[in-house]
Amino acid sequence: MKAILTYHSIDENGSVISVTRAQLGAQLDALLSAGVRIVPLSSLAAVPAATHAVALTFDDGFAN
Repeated sequence: MKAILTYHSIDENGSVISVTRAQLGAQLDALLSAGVRIVPLSSLAAVPAATHAVALTFDDGFAN
């Protein structure tokens, strides 16, 4: 499995397009606990097919 996880905003405002720091941490912990590698987007295509890997993207480039 290979996937791209896209995040918009990491903050506490409760928006449907936001996650809190705690939620993001829990999601990353779950991925790592499941043996999923987190790799740069530019490297995702080169990851062997049998390897579970994700790349994270953050749109807009805002500080949050």
